[in-house]
Amino acid sequence: MTNADVGATVAYDGVTPLVQNATAYPCGLIAKSVFTDNYTLSTVAFDDILYDPKTDDVVFDESNIAWASDRRKFKNQAGAW
Repeated sequence: MTNADVGATVAYDGVTPLVQNATAYPCGLIAKSVFTDNYTLSTVAFDDILYDPKTDDVVFDESNIAWASDRRKFKNQAGAW
């Protein structure tokens, strides 16, 4: 993806012109790391008769969380990550 692909014409300083056919790097860096925080969210309900807690895990659906316009604009760099 190039600076022209993302519509960038100047650097973060708002003055320095960018070479349009050069590779575009977010924030001037190659983003090669991600974090993977794992967590579980649960609900607890009590059985009215036995006062026995029942725990249910809340399921998260992480599919299709990016806007279509962002998926077209931002693409993964090639290579083994």
